[in-house]
Amino acid sequence: MRSLGIRAEPKKATFVIYDDEAKQILNVESLIIPQILNKPEQLKFARHSILDILREYQVDVAGIRVAEGNSQNQDADRLYLEAVFMESFASSSIRKYFVGRKTSISARLGITAAQFASIVKCEADLDDVEGWPAGKAQAVREAILVAVGATR
Repeated sequence: MRSLGIRAEPKKATFVIYDDEAKQILNVESLIIPQILNKPEQLKFARHSILDILREYQVDVAGIRVAEGNSQNQDADRLYLEAVFMESFASSSIRKYFVGRKTSISARLGITAAQFASIVKCEADLDDVEGWPAGKAQAVREAILVAVGATR
Protein backbone atom coordinates (compact mmCIF):
# COMPACT_ATOMS: atom_id res chain seq x y z
CA MET A 1 0.00 0.00 0.00
CA ARG A 2 1.31 3.43 -0.91
CA SER A 3 0.61 6.49 1.16
CA LEU A 4 1.00 10.23 0.79
CA GLY A 5 1.88 12.50 3.70
CA ILE A 6 1.59 16.27 3.38
CA ARG A 7 2.81 19.15 5.52
CA ALA A 8 1.61 22.50 4.15
CA GLU A 9 3.32 25.84 4.60
CA PRO A 10 2.14 29.25 3.33
CA LYS A 11 4.08 29.10 0.03
CA LYS A 12 4.74 25.38 -0.43
CA ALA A 13 3.73 21.92 0.62
CA THR A 14 6.14 19.12 1.44
CA PHE A 15 4.94 15.69 0.43
CA VAL A 16 6.23 12.18 1.01
CA ILE A 17 5.36 8.95 -0.75
CA TYR A 18 5.75 5.87 1.47
CA ASP A 19 5.44 2.18 0.59
CA ASP A 20 4.03 0.33 3.59
CA GLU A 21 4.82 -3.16 2.29
CA ALA A 22 8.50 -2.35 1.70
CA LYS A 23 8.61 -0.01 4.75
CA GLN A 24 10.42 2.40 2.46
CA ILE A 25 10.24 6.14 1.81
CA LEU A 26 9.96 6.37 -1.97
CA ASN A 27 9.95 10.10 -2.58
CA VAL A 28 10.32 13.40 -0.73
CA GLU A 29 9.50 16.61 -2.61
CA SER A 30 8.13 20.10 -2.21
CA LEU A 31 5.27 21.51 -4.20
CA ILE A 32 6.12 25.19 -4.64
CA ILE A 33 3.05 27.40 -5.07
CA PRO A 34 3.69 30.03 -7.80
CA GLN A 35 3.39 33.42 -6.09
CA ILE A 36 2.78 35.21 -9.37
CA LEU A 37 -0.70 33.65 -9.53
CA ASN A 38 -3.63 35.17 -7.68
CA LYS A 39 -5.00 33.23 -4.70
CA PRO A 40 -7.73 31.25 -6.51
CA GLU A 41 -5.26 30.26 -9.23
CA GLN A 42 -2.71 29.21 -6.59
CA LEU A 43 -5.29 26.96 -4.96
CA LYS A 44 -6.30 25.54 -8.34
CA PHE A 45 -2.63 24.80 -9.04
CA ALA A 46 -2.29 23.03 -5.67
CA ARG A 47 -5.41 20.93 -6.27
CA HIS A 48 -4.40 19.82 -9.75
CA SER A 49 -0.85 19.06 -8.60
CA ILE A 50 -1.98 16.88 -5.69
CA LEU A 51 -4.43 14.98 -7.88
CA ASP A 52 -1.60 14.38 -10.37
CA ILE A 53 0.66 13.14 -7.56
CA LEU A 54 -2.04 10.75 -6.32
CA ARG A 55 -2.38 9.29 -9.82
CA GLU A 56 1.33 9.20 -10.65
CA TYR A 57 2.30 7.33 -7.48
CA GLN A 58 -0.89 5.22 -7.30
CA VAL A 59 -1.56 6.36 -3.73
CA ASP A 60 -4.00 4.25 -1.68
CA VAL A 61 -4.19 6.32 1.53
CA ALA A 62 -3.16 9.83 2.54
CA GLY A 63 -2.81 12.19 5.45
CA ILE A 64 -2.32 15.87 6.14
CA ARG A 65 -0.47 17.39 9.08
CA VAL A 66 -2.62 20.40 9.97
CA ALA A 67 -1.84 23.41 12.13
CA GLU A 68 -2.30 23.03 15.85
CA GLY A 69 -5.60 24.45 17.08
CA ASN A 70 -3.89 26.63 19.67
CA SER A 71 -1.34 28.15 17.29
CA GLN A 72 -1.22 31.93 17.66
CA ASN A 73 0.38 32.54 14.29
CA GLN A 74 -1.83 30.54 11.96
CA ASP A 75 -1.26 31.66 8.41
CA ALA A 76 -4.38 31.84 6.25
CA ASP A 77 -2.45 30.66 3.19
CA ARG A 78 -1.46 27.44 4.98
CA LEU A 79 -5.05 26.87 6.06
CA TYR A 80 -6.26 27.41 2.49
CA LEU A 81 -3.79 24.84 1.17
CA GLU A 82 -4.78 22.32 3.84
CA ALA A 83 -8.44 22.76 2.92
CA VAL A 84 -7.74 22.31 -0.80
CA PHE A 85 -5.77 19.13 -0.10
CA MET A 86 -8.64 17.74 2.00
CA GLU A 87 -11.10 18.47 -0.79
CA SER A 88 -8.73 16.88 -3.31
CA PHE A 89 -8.57 13.70 -1.24
CA ALA A 90 -12.36 13.59 -1.01
CA SER A 91 -12.60 14.00 -4.80
CA SER A 92 -10.01 11.35 -5.59
CA SER A 93 -10.02 7.57 -5.74
CA ILE A 94 -7.92 7.02 -2.61
CA ARG A 95 -9.44 4.58 -0.12
CA LYS A 96 -9.06 6.67 3.02
CA TYR A 97 -7.39 9.76 4.37
CA PHE A 98 -6.91 11.47 7.69
CA VAL A 99 -6.25 14.95 8.98
CA GLY A 100 -4.03 15.09 12.03
CA ARG A 101 -2.25 17.19 14.58
CA LYS A 102 0.73 16.07 16.68
CA THR A 103 -1.33 14.05 19.14
CA SER A 104 -3.43 12.17 16.60
CA ILE A 105 -0.42 11.42 14.38
CA SER A 106 1.51 10.17 17.42
CA ALA A 107 -1.42 7.97 18.44
CA ARG A 108 -1.60 6.41 14.96
CA LEU A 109 2.11 5.64 15.13
CA GLY A 110 1.98 4.33 18.70
CA ILE A 111 4.51 6.86 19.96
CA THR A 112 4.42 9.61 22.57
CA ALA A 113 4.38 13.33 21.89
CA ALA A 114 7.97 13.47 23.18
CA GLN A 115 9.03 10.78 20.71
CA PHE A 116 7.24 12.67 17.92
CA ALA A 117 9.18 15.83 18.82
CA SER A 118 12.46 13.90 18.95
CA ILE A 119 11.88 12.46 15.47
CA VAL A 120 10.94 15.86 14.04
CA LYS A 121 14.13 17.39 15.52
CA CYS A 122 16.29 14.72 13.77
CA GLU A 123 17.28 13.18 17.11
CA ALA A 124 15.69 9.83 16.24
CA ASP A 125 14.01 7.95 13.41
CA LEU A 126 10.84 5.90 13.44
CA ASP A 127 11.70 2.21 13.72
CA ASP A 128 11.08 -0.06 10.72
CA VAL A 129 11.08 2.80 8.20
CA GLU A 130 13.88 2.79 5.64
CA GLY A 131 15.15 5.74 3.65
CA TRP A 132 15.09 8.59 6.17
CA PRO A 133 16.76 11.54 4.46
CA ALA A 134 19.60 12.88 6.58
CA GLY A 135 19.33 16.34 8.08
CA LYS A 136 16.01 17.25 6.53
CA ALA A 137 13.78 20.07 7.74
CA GLN A 138 11.01 19.67 10.28
CA ALA A 139 8.32 19.84 7.58
CA VAL A 140 9.88 16.88 5.74
CA ARG A 141 10.04 14.74 8.87
CA GLU A 142 6.46 15.63 9.79
CA ALA A 143 5.32 14.66 6.28
CA ILE A 144 7.11 11.31 6.68
CA LEU A 145 5.34 10.66 9.99
CA VAL A 146 2.00 11.54 8.39
CA ALA A 147 2.65 9.22 5.43
CA VAL A 148 3.49 6.32 7.75
CA GLY A 149 0.55 7.16 10.02
CA ALA A 150 -1.84 7.10 7.07
CA THR A 151 -1.13 3.39 6.62
CA ARG A 152 -2.23 2.53 10.15
